[in-house]
Amino acid sequence: MINRRLVLMMAGVFVACGVLPAGAAVKVTPVANLSILGGQYWMSESVPSSFGGNADLFFSPVLNFSPNIALLPIYSGSYRGTKSVRDLVGGGTLTQESQDHGISLKLVNKMKGNMKLKASAGYKLEYLKETKEEAWGQGLFDYTRMGFGVELEKHWKKTNGRAGMDYYTMNYPHYQSLVTEGQFETSMDTTTYSEISAQAGTNVLNYTGMALFLEYARQMSPKVMGVIRYDVSMKNFVDQKTVQHSGAFSSELRRDLSHALSMGVNLTTPRVVLSFSDAVQFYDSNQNTFDTAKPQFIANNYDYFQNGIAPAITFKLGSVDEPVKLSLLWDISWRMYTERLAQDAETDYKSDKISQLINTMGMSITYPLASALSAKLALNYSDSSSNMRYEKNYKYNYYTFNYFLGINWEL
Repeated sequence: MINRRLVLMMAGVFVACGVLPAGAAVKVTPVANLSILGGQYWMSESVPSSFGGNADLFFSPVLNFSPNIALLPIYSGSYRGTKSVRDLVGGGTLTQESQDHGISLKLVNKMKGNMKLKASAGYKLEYLKETKEEAWGQGLFDYTRMGFGVELEKHWKKTNGRAGMDYYTMNYPHYQSLVTEGQFETSMDTTTYSEISAQAGTNVLNYTGMALFLEYARQMSPKVMGVIRYDVSMKNFVDQKTVQHSGAFSSELRRDLSHALSMGVNLTTPRVVLSFSDAVQFYDSNQNTFDTAKPQFIANNYDYFQNGIAPAITFKLGSVDEPVKLSLLWDISWRMYTERLAQDAETDYKSDKISQLINTMGMSITYPLASALSAKLALNYSDSSSNMRYEKNYKYNYYTFNYFLGINWEL
């Protein structure tokens, strides 16, 4: 639930700054979306998981102070009761369950000249369980995220431009406290287990981040919209030292920089919605690794280039007012690490750099039951193939399949 004191405090700040009109009549428009799905999950050669569930909730009582000014207190949360492979700290990590909760405030101010100013502040926490026996709130990769952002949007006759900035902090409260316990030895990512536990620092995963984006959209015809977007993000780790060629740690802290460029086209008709996007990303980090067992030094261990394409199509069948929606998607991405060396199953290093191909296909059917209620069936398949055969720490080669059936409610 949104903290009432936080809402009043933030609203007071906006009033004091002259953004929100003091004493203005407020119109409240609640917006909500709830999805509850149950199903099963398969991974590689494993037997099907027991029946589990996923749930998502979004709620916002939109506060309209005038036709041009609105304040949105927002709660969003989710629960994943089935396994998934997550890219957490530089590789695929298997999680058994997860849940996240976020609260935020977003201000929307419509100004002259078809300009909008949007400002936001928020807090999020996520719990991740790597084993079923692990207690909620005690996971190695549990984190909290706190930040704020600002965005400007300008609309012309056939085009729309957006630009924004976010600043945030990421905090992993249990990583250091659990890093020296033997059962978490396989979760290490920066160097070897012994190096991290002895020298790497206290809060090795905590960082501050800044993200900037530019987006340009153009209505090329009444049915076709084109979009191009550029994102750049920076991460400054507060206590993770870089590894030197000798294997010792330097006094320099880790810094990561990511550039992403995406282009997409959307075709919308009364019966069909078709989209296609192509996204290119380059990730750059000054962090190296040193494998003491070999020994082997790898510079810029986290650097990679990635390209992904994602076509999707939705058919609206039956009634025009309350259609049955059939959606198909395909997402295929190829990642090439520029320096990280592949290994065989016996841990011997090859001369090749690691490459990974991830293929995901999905289908969903949404059937209206009432004006705000619908039933949903979702099927998803994903596989990953790589020349990396050593998978004690991360998953590189696997396939997954899941199905879910449930209801979706919108307000």
